[in-house]
Amino acid sequence: MVCWISSKILVFISKFMEISPEMKDAYQYGIEITVSSIFNIILVLLCSMALGDIFAGITYLFVFIFLRSFTGGYHATTYFRCNITMVFTFLITCVSYKIIVHYELPLFICEAIALINLIPIVIFSPVPNKHKPLIDSQRKRYYKLSLLIASVLSLVGLILYTLEISVGAMIIITVTMVSVLIIVEIFMQRRGSKNVRIGVHKRMADGTYKNCSVPYGFIYKDGKIVLDTEKVGTVRQIFEWYANGIGAEEISARLNRNGVPAPFGKCWRTPRILEILANEKYVGDTLLQKSFMTDTLPFRQTANQGEKPQYYISGTHRPIIERGLFEEVQSLIKSRKPNNDFNSQPSVFRRKIKCVCGGTFRRKKNGYKIYWVCRNHDHKNIGDCDIRQIGEWIFQSAFIRLCNKLQAHYKAILAPMLRQLETLSEKENRATHSLRNFVKKLLK
Repeated sequence: MVCWISSKILVFISKFMEISPEMKDAYQYGIEITVSSIFNIILVLLCSMALGDIFAGITYLFVFIFLRSFTGGYHATTYFRCNITMVFTFLITCVSYKIIVHYELPLFICEAIALINLIPIVIFSPVPNKHKPLIDSQRKRYYKLSLLIASVLSLVGLILYTLEISVGAMIIITVTMVSVLIIVEIFMQRRGSKNVRIGVHKRMADGTYKNCSVPYGFIYKDGKIVLDTEKVGTVRQIFEWYANGIGAEEISARLNRNGVPAPFGKCWRTPRILEILANEKYVGDTLLQKSFMTDTLPFRQTANQGEKPQYYISGTHRPIIERGLFEEVQSLIKSRKPNNDFNSQPSVFRRKIKCVCGGTFRRKKNGYKIYWVCRNHDHKNIGDCDIRQIGEWIFQSAFIRLCNKLQAHYKAILAPMLRQLETLSEKENRATHSLRNFVKKLLK
C-alpha cells in the first residue's frame, strides 16, 4: 500500500521536475518514509479518538517522534509491520498510563521509572540504523541530544505528575516505550549478528569464505584475488630490504622519499610495513578470523588471541613472495620483536598528552628512562612535528606542581568555581519553581 502510493506520488512529481535515474531510488525511499509516518500519525490519532482521549494521542506523538528521532530504536522490516507496531506500542502506553492515573501511584515509583528509562538511552543511543548512518561527530551530538531530551521530558513529566496533571504520566510512559524499543532493536541486532557469525564460521570451515578486502598488492577481479601489477614491485622491495637488515622505520622513510603511494592515500608508517611483512597472503595462503566481534554488548572488534578458532588455507591465490624469503623475514621479525611488557603497563597520561601539531604523545622507553614523544615526530620521515621527546618525570613533576598550586590557592581558584556551580544550581531550582507556579496559574 505504502509503496504503491509512493510510486504514484513519484510519477506525479516527475511531471513537474526532472529526476535523474540514480536519484530515483532516493526519492522513492524518502516518499515511502513520509507516507508511512503520516499513516502512523493518523492511526494513533484514530485510536486515541476511539479511546476518548485525543490529548493523550497528541502527547504520545510529540514525545515519541521527537525523542526517537535522536535515540533510534526498533525498525520493522515492512511498512505494514511498522504501522502495526506503532499502534500496538500506543495501546500499551495508553493502558499503562490509565493504570498509573487510576491507582494514583506514588511519586517515588514514577521517579524510579524515569531513572530506569535513562539507562538504555545512556548505554545504547543512538542505535545504529543502516538507512541512516552517522559519522562520529553526529553520533556524539545525537547521544548528547538524546540524553538531554530524555532528561528534560522525564523532569517535565514528573513535575506535571506532582501537580496532579495526568499528562505527566503519559510523558513518562512514552519515554519508557522509546527505551523498550531501543532494547528490542539491540536484541534483534545481536540475534541477527549471531546468525551471520554462524554462517561466516561455516564458510570459513568449508574454505569458501571470502574477505571483503585484500591487502596491499592484490585486487579482486571476477570474484578472485589477483596481483596488482603496479604494487607488486613495492611489496617485493619491502621484503628484500627487511631481509637485508633494513628496519621497518627506514623502509617507510625510503618509500615516502621515493614518493611511493601508501595504502588509503596516507604516508608510510612503521606499523603498516610490519603488517605487510607478517601477512601470509603474500605467499598465497589465507588465515581466517584474525580478529572477531565480541558476543557481548557493547560490540567491538578485537584481535583473536586464541579465543576463537582460526582457519589456515594454503594456496588460495597466486603468491607475490617466495616462501623461503617469507619464512626468513618472519624469523627476523621474531628475533627483533621488543618486549611488550613495558607497552602493556598502564599510565595515567595515556591519550591525555596532546602536541601543538595536533598529534598524541605515546610512551617510549630508552634504556632505563621513560619518555613521551609525539607520534608525528616519532615518524621522522613524515616531518610533521619538531617537538622532541620529553621525559616522563617532567610530566609527573608538572602534574604534581599543578595539584600543589590548586591545593595552596584553592580559595582563589576552587572556591569561586564551587560558588559558581552552586549559583547555577540555585538558578535551575528557581526556574523549576517558576515553571510550577506558571502551570498552577494555567489551571486556575
